Amino acid sequence: MNQVKKAGSLLQDYLTEESLAGEIDVTVRTLRRWRKERKGPPITHVGRQVRYSIDGVRRWLAANEQQMPRARRSIPTASAEVTA
Repeated sequence: MNQVKKAGSLLQDYLTEESLAGEIDVTVRTLRRWRKERKGPPITHVGRQVRYSIDGVRRWLAANEQQMPRARRSIPTASAEVTA
C-alpha cells in the first residue's frame, strides 16, 4: 500500500489567514487583532504559519450567531392624528 500522500492533502481542511479573511470579508489585520484579543476563531500553528481549521471556524461562527430582536409595533398616539 502506498503511504505517501501529497503535502497539500494533509492541510486541505485548513485555511490560511488570507483565505479566511477573504471568506468572511475582513482583513488579515482584523484576524490578527482578534487573535491578540482572543476573540477570533481558533488557530493552529504549522511552524510559524497560522492556519484555521474549517470546522473550528464553523463552530466559532455558530457560537457567535445572534438572534435578531423582534420588531416593535408602533402604536399611533392621539397627538399624531391630524384633525381637519
